[in-house]
Amino acid sequence: MRFIRTDVEIEGGRRLHLYDFPNPADQKQDAVWSGVAESWRRRAEFIESWLEPITTLSNEMLGPGTGRLLDLGCGAMTTPFPEGWKRVGVDLSQEMLRGGTGCVRGVMTRLPFRDQSFGAAASRLSLMFASDPLRAFEEVARVLQHGTKFVFSVWGDAGKNLWASEPAELLKARYGIPAPPPAAPGVFRLADEEEVRGMLKSAGFGDICCNKVAISLLAEISAEAAADAVLALGGPVSAVFGRLSETERAEFRVEMSKRLAAVDRSGAAFVWGAVLKRPIGRL
Repeated sequence: MRFIRTDVEIEGGRRLHLYDFPNPADQKQDAVWSGVAESWRRRAEFIESWLEPITTLSNEMLGPGTGRLLDLGCGAMTTPFPEGWKRVGVDLSQEMLRGGTGCVRGVMTRLPFRDQSFGAAASRLSLMFASDPLRAFEEVARVLQHGTKFVFSVWGDAGKNLWASEPAELLKARYGIPAPPPAAPGVFRLADEEEVRGMLKSAGFGDICCNKVAISLLAEISAEAAADAVLALGGPVSAVFGRLSETERAEFRVEMSKRLAAVDRSGAAFVWGAVLKRPIGRL
């Protein structure tokens, strides 16, 4: 059975070795995102340009601060944060974290941190892939200090993000590969505003706000360049694409470019903000 080992420094310079055994859904996400980790490092500048509207609003909502900031689903650690925060990243994919500092490997539903050990938390486009989003919100509440901020972003629904839904539809049409069920981890898992608001309230958060953000970069470049970016960076579609034969990949890339050329390639995301009102002890 595969396990995740996390090394945590404790008093006296000693190190504590923590072991976690992720469930099958987490193991699948590990494989999916490890497969695109090198592309995320190589295309970091493009990613930051693409997601700049999300990052700018998130950081305005978060604001400068002091103390430790939890970067949940930190990936390749390319997200910039306001001054003053000491970022501590956590991600499921060891490959994403390779070469990074100030980060540990772990799952969102069982964070390897003590209760009330962070002064804020942030997450950019990662919570949709948690095996249990409500449990992930509860874990964030557990490790946050009372009255502190949680700012995170998720993609909107499929109809507002055709750059992602069209490749999924093409995979289904050509190869019979269906999209994930609505409740399974996936790009659009947290696109329902009322559901997310309910989860946040249940986890102990208040002062909840939700802002819609338009993401335009993929509409400003060619359809071929957009297809290339999605296939290189989109973990789920990239994982399936990589299993195709060389001929199938060439055909799929051409057809995907045609589809993207015919639709609006801009995207839409939600940037959420909340404040921890009811601290949750270790569950």
